[in-house]
Amino acid sequence: WGSIISVILSIVFLKDHNNSERTEGNKTNSDSQKEHQQSFLQSIHKTLSYLRHPTIGPLLFIKLLNGVSSSAFTTILPLVLVNKLHLDTSQLGYFMSASSLSVAVFASFGISASMSLVGNRSDRLASLGLALRAVSIVCFGGVVSW
Repeated sequence: WGSIISVILSIVFLKDHNNSERTEGNKTNSDSQKEHQQSFLQSIHKTLSYLRHPTIGPLLFIKLLNGVSSSAFTTILPLVLVNKLHLDTSQLGYFMSASSLSVAVFASFGISASMSLVGNRSDRLASLGLALRAVSIVCFGGVVSW
């Protein structure tokens, strides 16, 4: 859901990118190709300028790191559960279903309770979430190596 929300926010807040209209008058194919190449290069340049923005750049970098680490963790998790903790197929299915359900339930009910806990400050909730993720990874590492 986070990636979908990011795309929607980008579309909403970067309206100038969506409002650029192309006029296809009496242009030849080579003129059209040159214009397409220039608009592509301008688009790349504009995208890179967002990365250099003092607020957007670090946030995108954090999102990238979070996405890569989360993908690696969720990809390796079933292998670790089967190979290290010796779960059979039904136990693995139960564990994966229970973890998905717990994430959905917390997203539905726990976020609002957590926001009131941190005084409705999203930066504090993000810090709390990051700290809890670190604790859970350390705990998982302890369980696996034990």
